[in-house]
Amino acid sequence: MNRGAGGDDPARPDFSLGRLALTALGAATGVLLLATAVIVVLQPGPVVALIVALAGVVGAIAAMGVVSTRTTRRAFGRDGHDAPHRGGHDAPHRDGDAGPRRDGDE
Repeated sequence: MNRGAGGDDPARPDFSLGRLALTALGAATGVLLLATAVIVVLQPGPVVALIVALAGVVGAIAAMGVVSTRTTRRAFGRDGHDAPHRGGHDAPHRDGDAGPRRDGDE
C-alpha cells in the first residue's frame, strides 16, 4: 500500500517512486533524442558532433534534475513537510550523541 505524501488528503497527490523514475528518465531520453536528431540533421564535423553530444548529456542530467525536483515538490511541497525540523524532538544532538541531555530535555 503506497499512501505517499498525500495520505488520506485528496488535495495532495500521492508520491510514486516509479512515476518519478519514469518521468525523469523520459525527460533525459527526450533531450538525448533531440541531441541525436541535431547531429543527424546537421551532420557536423567530429569535434562539433562531440560538443553537441556532450551538451546533450549535460542537458539530460539537467532535465532529470528539473523534472525530479518538480515532481517531488508537487508531492511534498516546497518546504518538505515530512522532513524533520531543526530543534524538534526528532532532531539529533549537536555533538552527535544520542544519549539524554544534561539539561533534562530529552
